[in-house]
Amino acid sequence: MVFLTRLLRVDVCKQSLVTLRKSTGHSFQHCKQALEQTNNDVTQATAWLQAEALKKGWTKLERSEAREAQQGVFAMAGLGSNLVAVTEVNCETDFVARNSELRGFAHKISETLCQEVRKGNLAAGTNLQTLPWEKLSQLVMDGQSVDEGRARLVAKVGEKVGLRQSVIVAAKGDERLAATCHPDGAFGKYGAVMLYKGGDDDVAEKICQHIIGMKPMSIGKLEDLNKELSEKDAAQKVQAKSSENAENLNEDADDHTPQARPSKDNEHRLLMQDFVFDPDTTVGELLQEHGMQITRFYRFECAQEMIENKD
Repeated sequence: MVFLTRLLRVDVCKQSLVTLRKSTGHSFQHCKQALEQTNNDVTQATAWLQAEALKKGWTKLERSEAREAQQGVFAMAGLGSNLVAVTEVNCETDFVARNSELRGFAHKISETLCQEVRKGNLAAGTNLQTLPWEKLSQLVMDGQSVDEGRARLVAKVGEKVGLRQSVIVAAKGDERLAATCHPDGAFGKYGAVMLYKGGDDDVAEKICQHIIGMKPMSIGKLEDLNKELSEKDAAQKVQAKSSENAENLNEDADDHTPQARPSKDNEHRLLMQDFVFDPDTTVGELLQEHGMQITRFYRFECAQEMIENKD
């Protein structure tokens, strides 16, 4: 006797489809398939989607390993005002780098690192702590490891996704901390973290933005700055005297052009650089005006080595 089994197609509930799409971020097509497989059970459909995404993600991840991932985003999360975690997640295109899923993944890692420090599972014993991939990949967030989350993300965005670096920066003693990314504050292709003493929080954040834009390699010394300023004042006095003598000797003195201010395009010492928000003032002068001292800084750029001040 032959038994014929009639396959009944499940009518997908529209409300369940919308709910599943909103909660998982998967396409309507995949959500519809999940609900058909689980008889409109949203909970089971969510689990089915996660399993399928992980399975497909591992496959795509293996296939994409040979490709370059030179785009990406930094995401920052803080624990109070004395600690910040910075995570760089890379991808293949700028389009995916702006994807909210990718940014959310990077931010969640930084956020989880801060929580691990708060719980005492991670020690922030030095100014800078770099997390090795072996440790980071097994970090659990939202019930899954970072590595599993990366595989699921690959399945969604269809590109190679890499985790290039994740660091924790902590202020010690009477140090304070300022941090920002460009262009979005908490997210960006560039980032900077600065440790400092005294001064003003708003000024500190602007100096972080200056570090991103001007790319200093070291802090420099105030005594060198003050020496340069003294030499500049002396030169200006000599120039003013020369201009005065020229006016006495020549009726056409109006055509006299003062010597241009020396270019600082190649200046890599932070204190000696012209402040990007006020080019008539150096960063060192700004610090002295506000009673600030910079003890250390870090500059981040996607797919590039982190810059840590050399002094």
